[in-house]
Amino acid sequence: MLFRSLSKKFATQEEFFHTFNTLHSNNKTIILSSNVPVNMLDDIELRLISRFEWGISLFLEKLEKKELKIVINNQASILNLHLSPQIEKFIIDNFKSIISIKKALKTLALNEHLDNQKSLDLPKIKKYLSPLIEQENEKTLSQDII
Repeated sequence: MLFRSLSKKFATQEEFFHTFNTLHSNNKTIILSSNVPVNMLDDIELRLISRFEWGISLFLEKLEKKELKIVINNQASILNLHLSPQIEKFIIDNFKSIISIKKALKTLALNEHLDNQKSLDLPKIKKYLSPLIEQENEKTLSQDII
């Protein structure tokens, strides 16, 4: 989190202020993230907060299962995949981000093509996606990892 690393570090904020101005003057895109709105940042100089407010602030939420299902259906349609509700549920239960869902669907499409399959069943899906599910589980933070 950028803002946490800037909090109370006024020399760093000074350098960041000049860097921000240089990037902005050169028409560069600047993307920053925070877990709080700009107006609620603590221990950040007002001139930096002012710069941050120049842009667009978006609140991004984690997608709900209904929204993930829409993403799956759209991507499956693009890839010409026919997925049962059971397979959609399996994908939603095992992949949390849109990027990993798209990767899983591309993997299914490729394997379906390579194996010359016309339809995919759950055992085949599990076989094809098991390496990606392992990767997904490795990325997930747990108490043991922390």
